Amino acid sequence: MMQEILLEIIKIIFVLALSFTSIMFFIAGLKIIFADKATYKRNHKSTAGFLNAIRGTVPTKRDGTRSHNVVAGLAYDVRAKKIVAQGTLSNEAIESILR
Repeated sequence: MMQEILLEIIKIIFVLALSFTSIMFFIAGLKIIFADKATYKRNHKSTAGFLNAIRGTVPTKRDGTRSHNVVAGLAYDVRAKKIVAQGTLSNEAIESILR
């Protein structure tokens, strides 16, 4: 009896957490859809592709100059055993889309 109640409570918590997560993704999607197109295009151009933004491999320099939209860093590539440049969109660039 007690195990069944505990299992039901766990299920309810899981459903609530999943609902909260899906609502947050929905709200973020709406914000991206209604974002300023020029700002979105500028950020997309800075990342040189969606996968670069996800992987953290955004080019740190474009045409020899650094952009204020990209935060530069260094990472150690374990396979190649060398230090490589790594970049990501800055917080300000992301916040300008998600406002």
